[in-house]
Amino acid sequence: MTVPREVRKHKPEETGAPTFEGDRMNIYIKACNLVGMERARQQTQEGYTREHDDGHTEGQLALLAAYYVIASMPIPGRPDMTAVSTILEQIQWALEDFGWRDVNPKSSIRDLVRAGALNLAELERRLRAEENR
Repeated sequence: MTVPREVRKHKPEETGAPTFEGDRMNIYIKACNLVGMERARQQTQEGYTREHDDGHTEGQLALLAAYYVIASMPIPGRPDMTAVSTILEQIQWALEDFGWRDVNPKSSIRDLVRAGALNLAELERRLRAEENR
Protein backbone atom coordinates (compact mmCIF):
# COMPACT_ATOMS: atom_id res chain seq x y z
CA MET A 1 0.00 0.00 0.00
CA THR A 2 1.30 3.42 -0.84
CA VAL A 3 1.22 6.36 1.53
CA PRO A 4 -0.74 9.30 0.08
CA ARG A 5 1.49 11.99 -1.42
CA GLU A 6 0.19 14.71 0.92
CA VAL A 7 1.31 12.60 3.90
CA ARG A 8 4.56 11.42 2.32
CA LYS A 9 5.93 14.81 1.29
CA HIS A 10 6.51 16.12 4.83
CA LYS A 11 8.81 14.93 7.56
CA PRO A 12 7.15 14.92 11.01
CA GLU A 13 9.44 17.67 12.27
CA GLU A 14 8.43 19.88 9.31
CA THR A 15 4.70 19.55 9.97
CA GLY A 16 4.79 20.79 13.53
CA ALA A 17 3.28 17.47 14.62
CA PRO A 18 3.65 16.95 18.35
CA THR A 19 6.15 14.49 19.68
CA PHE A 20 5.14 12.26 22.55
CA GLU A 21 7.27 11.15 25.44
CA GLY A 22 6.65 9.36 28.72
CA ASP A 23 3.05 9.34 29.94
CA ARG A 24 1.83 11.23 26.87
CA MET A 25 3.26 8.49 24.65
CA ASN A 26 1.67 5.78 26.82
CA ILE A 27 -1.79 7.36 26.51
CA TYR A 28 -1.29 7.89 22.76
CA ILE A 29 -0.27 4.25 22.28
CA LYS A 30 -3.19 3.06 24.43
CA ALA A 31 -5.65 5.11 22.37
CA CYS A 32 -4.21 3.79 19.09
CA ASN A 33 -4.29 0.22 20.42
CA LEU A 34 -7.93 0.56 21.50
CA VAL A 35 -8.92 1.78 18.03
CA GLY A 36 -6.87 -0.95 16.33
CA MET A 37 -8.33 -3.67 18.54
CA GLU A 38 -11.86 -2.41 17.88
CA ARG A 39 -11.20 -2.39 14.13
CA ALA A 40 -9.94 -5.98 14.35
CA ARG A 41 -13.00 -6.95 16.44
CA GLN A 42 -15.33 -5.41 13.86
CA GLN A 43 -13.65 -7.43 11.14
CA THR A 44 -13.37 -10.77 12.93
CA GLN A 45 -16.44 -10.85 15.18
CA GLU A 46 -18.88 -8.68 13.25
CA GLY A 47 -17.78 -9.73 9.76
CA TYR A 48 -17.13 -6.18 8.57
CA THR A 49 -14.48 -7.15 6.05
CA ARG A 50 -12.82 -4.99 3.42
CA GLU A 51 -15.34 -6.25 0.91
CA HIS A 52 -18.20 -5.28 3.20
CA ASP A 53 -16.73 -1.82 3.84
CA ASP A 54 -16.07 -1.28 0.14
CA GLY A 55 -19.81 -1.58 -0.47
CA HIS A 56 -20.48 1.54 1.62
CA THR A 57 -19.66 4.24 -0.91
CA GLU A 58 -22.08 6.92 0.28
CA GLY A 59 -20.32 7.93 3.49
CA GLN A 60 -22.16 5.49 5.75
CA LEU A 61 -19.06 4.57 7.77
CA ALA A 62 -18.18 8.23 8.37
CA LEU A 63 -21.79 8.96 9.29
CA LEU A 64 -21.85 6.13 11.82
CA ALA A 65 -18.52 7.34 13.23
CA ALA A 66 -20.01 10.83 13.60
CA TYR A 67 -22.95 9.33 15.44
CA TYR A 68 -20.69 7.68 17.99
CA VAL A 69 -18.57 10.82 18.44
CA ILE A 70 -21.69 12.86 19.15
CA ALA A 71 -23.12 10.13 21.38
CA SER A 72 -19.90 10.21 23.44
CA MET A 73 -20.66 13.74 24.60
CA PRO A 74 -21.35 13.76 28.34
CA ILE A 75 -24.53 14.28 30.33
CA PRO A 76 -27.51 13.79 28.01
CA GLY A 77 -30.51 15.76 29.19
CA ARG A 78 -28.67 18.98 29.94
CA PRO A 79 -30.49 21.95 28.38
CA ASP A 80 -27.64 22.52 25.91
CA MET A 81 -27.83 18.86 24.81
CA THR A 82 -31.23 19.23 23.12
CA ALA A 83 -29.63 20.07 19.78
CA VAL A 84 -27.26 17.11 20.16
CA SER A 85 -30.19 14.76 20.78
CA THR A 86 -31.88 16.10 17.65
CA ILE A 87 -28.70 15.58 15.61
CA LEU A 88 -28.37 12.02 16.92
CA GLU A 89 -31.97 11.27 15.95
CA GLN A 90 -31.42 12.68 12.46
CA ILE A 91 -28.24 10.66 11.97
CA GLN A 92 -29.98 7.54 13.25
CA TRP A 93 -32.79 8.05 10.73
CA ALA A 94 -30.22 8.42 7.94
CA LEU A 95 -28.47 5.25 9.09
CA GLU A 96 -31.80 3.40 9.10
CA ASP A 97 -32.20 4.42 5.44
CA PHE A 98 -28.99 2.45 4.84
CA GLY A 99 -30.44 -0.50 6.76
CA TRP A 100 -28.53 0.05 10.01
CA ARG A 101 -31.00 -0.11 12.87
CA ASP A 102 -28.86 -1.52 15.67
CA VAL A 103 -26.95 1.62 16.65
CA ASN A 104 -26.53 1.71 20.40
CA PRO A 105 -24.28 4.11 22.29
CA LYS A 106 -22.31 2.49 25.13
CA SER A 107 -19.97 4.73 27.16
CA SER A 108 -18.13 7.89 26.14
CA ILE A 109 -14.76 6.16 25.79
CA ARG A 110 -16.24 3.08 24.09
CA ASP A 111 -18.14 5.25 21.62
CA LEU A 112 -15.03 7.26 20.76
CA VAL A 113 -13.10 4.01 20.19
CA ARG A 114 -15.89 2.75 17.92
CA ALA A 115 -15.87 6.05 16.06
CA GLY A 116 -12.10 5.87 15.62
CA ALA A 117 -12.32 2.36 14.21
CA LEU A 118 -15.11 3.39 11.84
CA ASN A 119 -13.09 6.40 10.70
CA LEU A 120 -10.17 4.04 10.10
CA ALA A 121 -12.42 1.74 8.08
CA GLU A 122 -13.66 4.67 5.98
CA LEU A 123 -10.10 5.91 5.42
CA GLU A 124 -8.96 2.43 4.38
CA ARG A 125 -11.94 2.14 2.01
CA ARG A 126 -11.20 5.48 0.37
CA LEU A 127 -7.50 4.68 0.01
CA ARG A 128 -8.35 1.35 -1.66
CA ALA A 129 -10.82 3.10 -3.98
CA GLU A 130 -8.17 5.68 -4.91
CA GLU A 131 -5.61 2.95 -5.62
CA ASN A 132 -8.10 1.14 -7.87
CA ARG A 133 -8.79 4.17 -10.07
